[in-house]
Amino acid sequence: MLIARFIFEKKTYFGVLKGKKYRLLENDIFNKIKFTGEQVLADDVRLLSPVSPGVVIGLGRNYLGHIEEMGVEPPEIPAIFFKPGRSIIGEQDMIVMPRWATRVDYEGELGVVIGKKMSYVPEESTLDYVFGYTCFNDVTERNIG
Repeated sequence: MLIARFIFEKKTYFGVLKGKKYRLLENDIFNKIKFTGEQVLADDVRLLSPVSPGVVIGLGRNYLGHIEEMGVEPPEIPAIFFKPGRSIIGEQDMIVMPRWATRVDYEGELGVVIGKKMSYVPEESTLDYVFGYTCFNDVTERNIG
């Protein structure tokens, strides 16, 4: 199922893509999906980020090819970093870089959307909390501090 969050006629919706139309949802995607019965053309919407998270949790140095490219040793565990949820933008939105930026890198990433709260979950149960996956363009200024 291809689900999107978008703006149509100045309102934000979730919808399920079927052909060239989105079937509008009554509610958000984290509850039981209910359709309104309305459809809109995909060409008439402006896509937003799939979700609007409070925080983005990233894992660094978890991909051997990238570690070799950086010329560093693999860590025992991946580095964890955080980005504010407001750093997430939608398709075709402008990436704004600060004037002082000197080394901005970008990487295609796999975004994992967590669908429900979790804490101290056993490794074998972690996938029970994954709602879905999305493409993610990680844009980072490397020369900070």
